This record gives sequence, structure tokens and C-alpha cells, in this order.
Amino acid sequence: MRSLSSHLASALTLASVCGADGTWSAPVTLEAQQYRQRQPRIGLGDDGTAVAVWTQRSTASYAVRSPSGLWSAAAALPGVSAITNISYVAVDGTGNAVVAYEQYQLPAGLLAMRRPADADLI
Repeated sequence: MRSLSSHLASALTLASVCGADGTWSAPVTLEAQQYRQRQPRIGLGDDGTAVAVWTQRSTASYAVRSPSGLWSAAAALPGVSAITNISYVAVDGTGNAVVAYEQYQLPAGLLAMRRPADADLI
């Protein structure tokens, strides 16, 4: 896999580029449409792990793609209980992920959390 890209349509979707020919795979729905889904971000590790994060009305959500290509179900970021803004994600070479996000309600501020590579898919 060379790169990942995402966009919002009727649902949050993700498309991947595979192989040397650069053709796109069919989009994969990560979560059914909800009010105010926005700002999807993708982190891609060298091992093929991908983590997608996005903001929705009152929280941030994520889904994880295993190195074998299986996407997890979408879930809210654990411990995020207030209105959030932009989320950012990075994945290292072994699949560990870090998410940073801005939270407007108490505890307000720029927060971050880590998801180890050996965590179960959601």
C-alpha cells in the first residue's frame, strides 16, 4: 500500500491505493453517517497498520486497519467526554498510534493518548 486518502460523502469513507499500478480500491464505510462528521485524518504505519480519526458532533471517533487489511468497527476515543475539535493521528513503524485532539469543555486543552500496536481491534 502506498497511501491512504479519505473524504466525507453520505458516510465517512476511506479509499486506499494498492499495488504499483496505483488503482484505488472501493471505498470502505467506517461509520454510518452522523450529524457533523468532519475532519478525518489518517495515520499509516510501515507495517500496514492504519488509524483513522474524525470529529463528530460531540466527540472524536476512530477505526483501526490491521496489517492484514481488516478494518475495526468505529468507536469513540476512550475518555473523550466533551466537545472536541480537530484530531491528529500518527502511527509508528510497528503500529503504535498517538492521537492528539483539542477539547473545548473541561478538562479543556490539547490532549493526547496512545494506542499500542498489540491492542485488540475495537
